[in-house]
Amino acid sequence: MPEVSRAGSPGATGIWRYASRFEVDVPIAERLTLGEGGTPCQDQPGLAAELGLERLWLKREDRNPTGSHKDRGAAFQLSVRAGELRHHPRRPPWVVISSSGNAAIAAAAYAAKTPLRLAVFVAPGTPPARLRRILDHGARVIVSRHAISLCEAFARRYKLPNLRPSTDPLAVLGFMSLGWELCETPVGADSVFTFASSGASLVAIGRAVERMAVQADAGGQRGTSEAAGAAWPFQLHVVQGTFAHPIAAHFDRREVVTGIGAVGARGARKTRRVGEAVRLVTRSGGSGWIVTDSEARSASALLDAHGIHVALESAAALAAARRAVAAGAVRRAIVILTGARRAPIEPPEGRQSDDGGSRPPDLDASAIDFHPRLTSAESIEEVEAALGWPT
Repeated sequence: MPEVSRAGSPGATGIWRYASRFEVDVPIAERLTLGEGGTPCQDQPGLAAELGLERLWLKREDRNPTGSHKDRGAAFQLSVRAGELRHHPRRPPWVVISSSGNAAIAAAAYAAKTPLRLAVFVAPGTPPARLRRILDHGARVIVSRHAISLCEAFARRYKLPNLRPSTDPLAVLGFMSLGWELCETPVGADSVFTFASSGASLVAIGRAVERMAVQADAGGQRGTSEAAGAAWPFQLHVVQGTFAHPIAAHFDRREVVTGIGAVGARGARKTRRVGEAVRLVTRSGGSGWIVTDSEARSASALLDAHGIHVALESAAALAAARRAVAAGAVRRAIVILTGARRAPIEPPEGRQSDDGGSRPPDLDASAIDFHPRLTSAESIEEVEAALGWPT
C-alpha cells in the first residue's frame, strides 16, 4: 500500500478527520463525502435503568446519510476507485458488489457521485423497496441465484474492483474511522456491543484500537503485541443472530435453533475474517453473543418506546448488552446501532443461497416493477449482455 497520507483538510469532518491515519493516501480533491461519520453517541439514562446498566450510550450509525455504518466503507472505497479511474482513464469504468442490503445501497449512493458505473449483484428474494433504492441511485442490478460467486467471477475476468466489504480491504479502512471515534468518545464505557455479519467493521474497530495503542506506546519499552493487548479502552462484544453466527459461536455456547431467523438473515454463514475477529474480541476481554429473534424483537420494542426505530440487527446489539448485564459482565456500555429500520420487521424465515450467502424466500417476479437497469443473469455472458459489455 502507498505511504500513509499526512495531508490534512481544514475543517474536515466525518471519516476524513482521520485522513492522516489511513494506510491509503486519498488526495483532498478526491475525498467523497455525503456527511458520513461523526455520528452522535447518545447518553440514555432511561434505557440504562430499564436494562440494569449503570450507564448506556447509543452510537447512532443509523444517522449516516443512507442509514447505516456501511457509508463509512463506501465513502472510502469509492474515493479510492474514482481516483484510480481519473489517473488511468483507459480502465473499464465499472465497479461491482454483491449485496442485497445496506452495503449495496451505500455503494450506489457514493458511486453516483463519481464517473464510475456500479453493477450490484443481488439474490432473487431481495425486497423490492431495497432494489428501488439501489436503482434510484443509478446502479445496474443483476438478480442471480449465485450472486456472490457470479460477481466474483465477473470481477476476476475483467479485473474490476469488487466492493463487497467482506473481501475488500478498502472497506475495512473506511470502517476504522468508527473505531477511532469510539476511542475518542470520553464516556468511560467498559464495553462496546456491535452486530456483525462478515465481521469487516468489527475487525476495523479492533485494528483502529490496536493501532492507537501501538502509537501511544511507540516510545515505551513494551513490545507491540503486549502494548496492543494492555491498552484496550473497552471490551469488544460481537453480536450475531441464530441464522448465521460464525464469529459469535466461538464464545456463546448456549444451544439455539441454528439456520433459522430474521436477525442477520442476509449475512453469510462463513467469513474469511473469523480468525482475526475472534482474536481481537478475545484480546479486548470481550465476548460473543448469539441473539434470538424473540430477544431482538423485545429489545426493538424497548427502543421503539424510547422513539428509536432501528433495524432488527441494531436491536440485537442492545439485546446482547441486556444478556451481558444479567451475566454480570458489563456496567457501562456503548451499543452501536448499525442501521436504520428500512421496512417493517421481517418474519423469521430465510434460507441459504447456492453460493454460501443467504436470502429470504423468493418473491414472485411480478412483485418487482420492470426497470431498464434491472435484469436476471446466471452466467458471465448474460452479465455482459445485461451491461452492454464492453462499454
